[in-house]
Amino acid sequence: MMKMLSIGGFDPSCASGVQRDMRVASSLGLYPLSVTTAITTQNTSEFGSVHPLSVDVISSQLDAVLSDFEVDAIKVGMLYSANIMHAIQGTLKNASVPIILDPVVQSTTGGSLIQNSAKETLLDAVLPHSFVVTPNLAEARYLTGIKDDGLVGARKAAILLYRRGADNVIITGIKDDNNQIVDVLYDGSFHYVRGERLAGEN
Repeated sequence: MMKMLSIGGFDPSCASGVQRDMRVASSLGLYPLSVTTAITTQNTSEFGSVHPLSVDVISSQLDAVLSDFEVDAIKVGMLYSANIMHAIQGTLKNASVPIILDPVVQSTTGGSLIQNSAKETLLDAVLPHSFVVTPNLAEARYLTGIKDDGLVGARKAAILLYRRGADNVIITGIKDDNNQIVDVLYDGSFHYVRGERLAGEN
């Protein structure tokens, strides 16, 4: 069975973070592994607080998992601080498997999930190791400073993130003029996936 390692935050409601990644991995027939970078206090309607774990604890988790399992892919989510980003940088640099970076900036309930001082570290130390980076438009605008909205903003941001070192950039969830949802993929050329927004539950 193929194994996926999720590195990210802990959400007690299991609507996001490493628990959500583990649910998705299991549904796809993968064996899920996880390393927690921070504990959040939140539920599906409100956000409380963030408690980042120490670099030593995060590094110990990585060592424990990677000394016992050969992983086939790595998914990176919430990395609250520059110290945490540097703590996992060596693992990402030495990995020979695809790395999916979901640059989590804010919870759906409004909580901040990254320190502003860590933004450049994310772009310099984490992004260049990713096979694909998957921000939504708000996250892409935050990371790049692009002010444009919609598909124009998504295209501009995708090019900038690609130039910072990501092999592929997918900016998700843009609403077009026909009220469809568009995901924008940039790999040196633009590709678009359009569809209707689906209602769902966590």
